[in-house]
Amino acid sequence: MKKIAFIFLISFMIGCYQSTKTSDNPQTNDGLQMKNNSEKAIATLKEFYFSVYGNDENNDGLKKKYLSERVLKRIDSLTSDSENLSLDYDPFINGQDYDGQTIKKTLKIEPLNHRNEYRVSFLQFGQKDEKRTTIDFLLKETKNGDFLIDGLLNDNYLKFSESNKMVRNDSKKIIDSILRRGYFLVDQKECDLNSDSLTDLIVVFGSNKDIIPNDPETKIAPIVVLINQKNDSYKVFSNENIYPNSFADAYKNLVVKKSFFTIELTNEVPDKYTSDKYITFRYKPKLDHIFLSRYGENINWADSKTTRSVCTSKEFGEISFENYNSDHIRDFCK
Repeated sequence: MKKIAFIFLISFMIGCYQSTKTSDNPQTNDGLQMKNNSEKAIATLKEFYFSVYGNDENNDGLKKKYLSERVLKRIDSLTSDSENLSLDYDPFINGQDYDGQTIKKTLKIEPLNHRNEYRVSFLQFGQKDEKRTTIDFLLKETKNGDFLIDGLLNDNYLKFSESNKMVRNDSKKIIDSILRRGYFLVDQKECDLNSDSLTDLIVVFGSNKDIIPNDPETKIAPIVVLINQKNDSYKVFSNENIYPNSFADAYKNLVVKKSFFTIELTNEVPDKYTSDKYITFRYKPKLDHIFLSRYGENINWADSKTTRSVCTSKEFGEISFENYNSDHIRDFCK
């Protein structure tokens, strides 16, 4: 009897141990938490589209319920001047019109490879041979466990670059990861922007997609700066708003001198003009960041006249590398 009781006690203790081990396993708990968060995030996006776009009524007021503060501020800054709208389309449908019932019937939501990133796709009108509209979202979790839309990864105006994030990988693997996103290598230069005797890299990419004026995604070609932190670790600065931009500028050259580097762009309109732009950035060691230093443009007109314009931080203030936008810089250099 004592032997049976002893065996029962040992079995009970092992069962309790295994149960405790499972409940204390951080990987198990983390995986369950991530799954729950993903389901809640997807439910939020579905509710957003059903509530705001599920019918043909204007629900701009309701839309604000689902947007983070930085998205609201960015939209407000782009739409506050009704006579000169920077954002003249609805970024959440990538258009100006839609059929609510069609969006509800065709809505699909799936997680992307990175945490809190999701892809939403749908048909806007349900017409024959219509291509699905695709929007890539960045969500953020609030203190009370809800989710808000914190950016659109494939929209030129509402993507918020993860500035100077640290990446543990050799430079080739970082470059390859960008190439796999649908870009090709245009140019790269080794340098030492922060004068620490370690090799930094500036890499210029091109897009494999043909430029379509109404499709912002086709006007993205990243330029990336990798600041060497030793031991296959890099601080990464990225900008996707330098070229080809709204002017259809093409990449021409990259010149590096000490802590400065200049990106040269060119453009030609036959029988009208050719233009060359010189965008100079500087790495500032004390701030451990890259800022716009100088912008210049030479326009050679067909009638042999030349127009030159130059502006510095006196005119445009402090603009970081990742926040520079070729479409907006001219506003400072009139």
